[in-house]
Amino acid sequence: MGCYEVSLGDTVGRGNIEKTKKLFEGLAGLPISSLAAHFHDTFDNAIDNIFTAISYGNFELTQVAEQLTLQLEDSAVAPIQ
Repeated sequence: MGCYEVSLGDTVGRGNIEKTKKLFEGLAGLPISSLAAHFHDTFDNAIDNIFTAISYGNFELTQVAEQLTLQLEDSAVAPIQ
């Protein structure tokens, strides 16, 4: 038992580069292998957020490819205001 991964999700797509930087800087003490990130592309920020997250550590290539694929296929989850 225990926690093997902390998943950070922006499921409404309101995240941006600055918010992503702040989030990962706040978690700097955790090993990057225990983090997962999920960004929706509702406001066209997912790819920028993914690459910002990658700059903070070595995500596995499969995680990155999966995220990019999911984000490019993403549909809006929250109403756009």
